[in-house]
Amino acid sequence: SAAAHATTLAMASGDFDGDGYDDVVFSSYFWPAQVMFGSASGLTADGNRMLGFEGRPLVSGDTNGDGYDDIAIGLVDDPIVFDTVNVIPGSPTGPDEEAVQIWHRDVPGMRGKAEHVTWFGTDLTIGRFNDDEFDDLAIGAHGREGDPHGESGTVHVIYGTANGLSADGNQIWHQDRPRVKNRNDYREGFGDQVRAGDYDGNGIHDLLISVPREDGRRVRDKGRVAIIFGQHDRLRAKNNQTWSQSSPGIRGVPQRGDAFGGRRS
Repeated sequence: SAAAHATTLAMASGDFDGDGYDDVVFSSYFWPAQVMFGSASGLTADGNRMLGFEGRPLVSGDTNGDGYDDIAIGLVDDPIVFDTVNVIPGSPTGPDEEAVQIWHRDVPGMRGKAEHVTWFGTDLTIGRFNDDEFDDLAIGAHGREGDPHGESGTVHVIYGTANGLSADGNQIWHQDRPRVKNRNDYREGFGDQVRAGDYDGNGIHDLLISVPREDGRRVRDKGRVAIIFGQHDRLRAKNNQTWSQSSPGIRGVPQRGDAFGGRRS
């Protein structure tokens, strides 16, 4: 419901004005995002402002390498526009709304096509998935990606450049992609949550993807997670991993509704 959405707060921290103090941005589905700036004495009301954008989730990172953190805000299940992600660059005065980048699956060059039921932006993470100096954005879209596998889910990755995020070389990940383990199936929700982390210690971020409603043998919605590893140029399917409570050595026994690695729904 709208009331429930309005109480679901999202937060992200970053140095949006490059002064050496971390700042914070708050938002929700129906509240405009609000920025508070850091100072030598902590967060301060001085200069705080409302942005002309709302939604959740929220993440931050420096996608153009200019030393100012940028803000990415997801807006899913919008009744008027396709699901979108707004990326607001940082600047010496904080978030620069006039320079916002608006991302959806109908942006020229983006892989996939826009549909109202993909939930593009259901989760976001920023990491450095290659060895350049720009942060990259991964976007979960846990809804439909064509028939017959409705709600199987996808994850989109947009890479940073000196001019910000660019559709050039963007990737779309799903379980029917060659060399990716497992396969698409109905309502699995691949991409319900995404997280960046350097899981193999090579100095490049990898992408962790939740698949919370994957079914097992006689066990519905047991869930699992997938890992796509970052390489010097981009994420690649080589040596990708999948983990669940059915994996050898993992503690626990899969049960109905466990949603291993994901959110219960």
